[in-house]
Amino acid sequence: MRSLAPALLCAAFLCGCPSESLVPEGADTRDFRVTFTDADATESCGQGVIDDANNHEEYSELYRFWWPDGVDTANFEVWWRFESEADEDYRFFARGSMEGLLNEGVLVYAGGPFTEGRSSGDVRFTIEGSTTVRFDDELFGGSEEYIISDSNADGILPGCVYTLGYTGRLLAEQDATAE
Repeated sequence: MRSLAPALLCAAFLCGCPSESLVPEGADTRDFRVTFTDADATESCGQGVIDDANNHEEYSELYRFWWPDGVDTANFEVWWRFESEADEDYRFFARGSMEGLLNEGVLVYAGGPFTEGRSSGDVRFTIEGSTTVRFDDELFGGSEEYIISDSNADGILPGCVYTLGYTGRLLAEQDATAE
């Protein structure tokens, strides 16, 4: 197991439904390449998870932020997918509230409970995240806490908090500079 969080994200199933059954798109969405740069785990996680956090390797995913009532409103949803997947593969992840505006504000969100099936049992967790956005195209100081509420999987204990730090850049801007 390279890292707890990518495995948790890969197999996450949300109890509850997003605002729409189709993947949101259009003017009220923003796609970011999110790069998870570091990890940390509380002592309650157990040595295996702590070792995974200490050996974290940077990786990226795509996040789509969607404001159902328009980008000038506070409430949003977070959808995610792997870069190798198509737009229709975005999956609902969390709901949140924006404090400020896209040119300078804070996005705070939460998701779950999620359940991940593992070969040695099941892990149930929630996610709490936040990031600062500026200039409409940059995320910085982001973090997500994966909070384990129940587990019968070997080496993953209830009470464990696995934290990922991240940054992000607007995907459209990155694609335009690559051309």
